[in-house]
Amino acid sequence: MKSDERTEERNKKMEGENTGCGQETEKMVREALFSMQDTGYKTFHEKLIPTVEPDRIIGVRTPELRKYARNICTYFLIIIMKKIIFTPLSLKP
Repeated sequence: MKSDERTEERNKKMEGENTGCGQETEKMVREALFSMQDTGYKTFHEKLIPTVEPDRIIGVRTPELRKYARNICTYFLIIIMKKIIFTPLSLKP
């Protein structure tokens, strides 16, 4: 099974779960995480945590997650700042 097919299959399994964020954001994050996936690392963690379904483990290394977290925080901070700056004064609380 190809990586894209596995990602699609996992996305379908997780569609019903409520994560509290928008679908577009969730899809963007999920795709980014699967693009950073290290299959050897995933296999290693599957053995460490046998009680968790293997489909729920992505296998992304911590330095990659930290780098992504910094980038996505910056991205959302810019979006929030633009909304604050460009919101008319009459609409601000």
